[in-house]
Amino acid sequence: MCKMIDQYADKIKGQFSFFDRMIINGYFRPLLSEQTRIGYLYSMGIPLRDFTGYFRDVTDSLVKRIEDSAQELGRPVVYLPSAKDRKENIAKGFLLSDPVDEGLICVLKTLEACRSAKVVGGDGKQFLKSSQTKCLHYYLYYLDKEFGFMFVKIQTWFPFNIQF
Repeated sequence: MCKMIDQYADKIKGQFSFFDRMIINGYFRPLLSEQTRIGYLYSMGIPLRDFTGYFRDVTDSLVKRIEDSAQELGRPVVYLPSAKDRKENIAKGFLLSDPVDEGLICVLKTLEACRSAKVVGGDGKQFLKSSQTKCLHYYLYYLDKEFGFMFVKIQTWFPFNIQF
């Protein structure tokens, strides 16, 4: 197993083994496959030609709600020019400089790679094609009394994946 544990087995009274974090991914199921995307748009009464405009409006609404909520709570919203920045360290820095007992610590936003879809084809034959692109992601860092330090990552463009 572990050389250190084996070496000091006579001095060890017990040990713990557990995860240091758990990641939960959320998806809006009707937007996962090309077939269900078309069905979703149809059920919402949105023609395929209006796909981009519709989801741009949804994105604008989501971004506004996130930023307005942070502003109402007096918490910072910071754009990170590089997705490689250590977001966890930045959020912990905000927690140290402007502590909270519970709730939102800060909101970080950055452009990251994501899977999305775009409308392709001509007038008579349009369809949605999956594509790799970049879009804005928000990281909402929280301090929870029961679960501790955590974040929610929200992709702000179709299909709006979430990671907790």
